[in-house]
Amino acid sequence: MAQPVSGRPARGGRVWRRNPRLAEQVLGGKAVVLHYEGRRVLGLNDTGTLLWTLVDGRRREEEIAAEAGRRLAVPPEEIPAFRDSVFQFFDDLSRRELLVPASMPSRPDPEGPAGAERDAAHRRSGEVPEERR
Repeated sequence: MAQPVSGRPARGGRVWRRNPRLAEQVLGGKAVVLHYEGRRVLGLNDTGTLLWTLVDGRRREEEIAAEAGRRLAVPPEEIPAFRDSVFQFFDDLSRRELLVPASMPSRPDPEGPAGAERDAAHRRSGEVPEERR
């Protein structure tokens, strides 16, 4: 994989993971993501939901774009434009702090293990805790 002068992975070579400070749920086949700290809610369309579910902290953007392209039966002549739109989507989610680099360490919960455990339960249930609203 090519490395730019800055030492950061080239576009397509980046590996993302979901920000651990999120709540997420798929409703009616579409993902809804809540960023606690930014107090933002984002609803994703079908393609966005597919891409979101493929982010696992291990696969590079290029691999996710290729897998999504296969699942969506993107015609060969449209693959370069599709790949670019996937990279732009990940850039947007990163700017919104919904995705973070996989190499970035998880930030400990300021409320300790009990807070982290509570937040994990809320993420599983899709419930928004009162103190986070």
